[in-house]
Amino acid sequence: MIAVLLLLLAVPPYSRAQWPHWQGGCLDVREQVLIAESRQPVTKSADGCTLVWGDWLDPYTGEQTNDPHGLDCDHLIPLKAAHVAGGWRWTRAEKAAYANDQTDPDHLIATRASVNRQKGSKGPSQWLPPRLAYRCHYVAAYAHVAEVWHLTLPKADVRTIRTVRGACQ
Repeated sequence: MIAVLLLLLAVPPYSRAQWPHWQGGCLDVREQVLIAESRQPVTKSADGCTLVWGDWLDPYTGEQTNDPHGLDCDHLIPLKAAHVAGGWRWTRAEKAAYANDQTDPDHLIATRASVNRQKGSKGPSQWLPPRLAYRCHYVAAYAHVAEVWHLTLPKADVRTIRTVRGACQ
C-alpha cells in the first residue's frame, strides 16, 4: 500500500501540452480519423483543408450525423489516463506517437463532441458508452490499447473491464 502511494506521489502533474496531438498538415490527425470513419466519401472545402460533410455513426451512442463540426476525435484511453498509467515516463516523441496513433482503428474514435466531453479523462470504472451494444467492444479495445502501449490500468478499471467482458459471453 505504501509503495503504491509513493508511486502515485511520484507521477508528475499531467499537462496536455506535453502530448502533441492532432499533428499533420491542412488535414490533421483529427480530420484523417473522421475521413477514415465516414461511411461515405467526405466532402471537403474548396481548399481541401476542411471537412464539410460525411456520414458518421457514433459508436458510443449509435447516433448518425453528417456534420463533422459536431464531432470530436476521442482517445479511447484519454491522454490524462495514459499519463497516469505510465505514459508520464515517455519521451515527448513517444507521447506524440500515442496521441496521434492511427494504426489501431480503436485508438482514436469519431464521436459526438458532447459525449467525448462527458467522458473526459475517465476510464471504464467511471464512464462507459451509453450505447449498451458497444460496451463489450469498448472494454475489450480499452484493454487492448493498454496492452499495446504497456499501460498499467487502475485496479477499478481492470475490475470494470472484467465485469463487463464477463457479461458479454
